[in-house]
Amino acid sequence: MNHNQQWQLLLSTIEAFFKSANLYVTQAFELMPQAHEVGLDFVLLARMQGILGCHICSPGGFSFVINAEFIGGRRHYNGREIGDILISVRFSDRNGFRLGKLAFLQSKKLKCTPRNNQQFDFELGSKYAELNLNKRDRNGQDTQYELINRFENSSTIKVFYLLYNPGKVRMSVVIPGWQPGPVSNGGVRIVAASDLRAMHGNQPPATFQRIMMVQNLQLEEFMIELISCKHGTPINEEFDKQLELNLEEHSPIWSLNLDIHVPERFEIPTNQPEPSS
Repeated sequence: MNHNQQWQLLLSTIEAFFKSANLYVTQAFELMPQAHEVGLDFVLLARMQGILGCHICSPGGFSFVINAEFIGGRRHYNGREIGDILISVRFSDRNGFRLGKLAFLQSKKLKCTPRNNQQFDFELGSKYAELNLNKRDRNGQDTQYELINRFENSSTIKVFYLLYNPGKVRMSVVIPGWQPGPVSNGGVRIVAASDLRAMHGNQPPATFQRIMMVQNLQLEEFMIELISCKHGTPINEEFDKQLELNLEEHSPIWSLNLDIHVPERFEIPTNQPEPSS
């Protein structure tokens, strides 16, 4: 196998892992349709317990290790969370750091409509909890949506919405006895905050049907594009200092770090995303 083939094998391994995590948290959401985002974030990270801290190796000098850290309780941006999870990707070889990317993920879940104590409906018109597309809330304060806009205008860090959905929309979940199925048009999906603003501006409501009109990726697809440097914020050789500064100033609740070791002569992809239209 040459380096490119080994690289594709590594990407396939990482993609399969995050696809499994997507299915796991999606099925858990169906069994707990009224769960809060923080609980779903925990389920997503808990799915990774079997791999956290383990070096996964492939032929030819490629390997990766995933670590998660709880870092909540620090400062927020104007008193509001900008990201629930910080994802960082760091490339290195035997000589040390080569390249890094990071992104903030802000979690939102699709709200169900309880029909009784046992049936919970997810419709195309169901809304994402706490995703207010207006600039101001009922009290005249800036919404989180607007603060994320201001944050991105003043920072190089990009923010993405981490959207929790059942595996299929439309769906009626009946508890107990529900048997979750595969992911189809739902699942854990990622939408860039900038793409959401470009498509819908300040025009609510934030329904499943409207949000899915925006370019979106399944969790595993987003991770591969982040690793391939198509998304996220580039980080230079002062990676650790910049990362610590970002955590101190605009702290998310969790940090998910993916360290990838590559052969010395391997050319890391550095494609950049096309500007949002």
